[in-house]
Amino acid sequence: MNYYCELIEIRTREEGEYTITSHSTKDLYGYIHKNNFTLFDLNINKIESDDNSHYNYQFKITLHCPPDSSFILIVTTTQEFEQGDFSITVHGPSTVSIRHQSKFRFLFLIFL
Repeated sequence: MNYYCELIEIRTREEGEYTITSHSTKDLYGYIHKNNFTLFDLNINKIESDDNSHYNYQFKITLHCPPDSSFILIVTTTQEFEQGDFSITVHGPSTVSIRHQSKFRFLFLIFL
């Protein structure tokens, strides 16, 4: 199976609850990782993930973040080979910085 994903670094300034929502015409899935992750299995070392908690098949993830913290948001579609435009919104007690890290195509190999 072939999927595309984008990695986005989000940095917070103040401690508190931050909510990240996606906006797209595609069905998106979001994964939050603090440090290490592998594209072979996005569930390894994840802090949080979501698929359809927001309207129109979008993700909505709420995290409690300490001051001056950062994490990686991995955004992918739920359909193989699918790509498309999207945006994210972050609401919380302070402004955040958002930096696009990279875009990948990854392949899941399934052996039966």
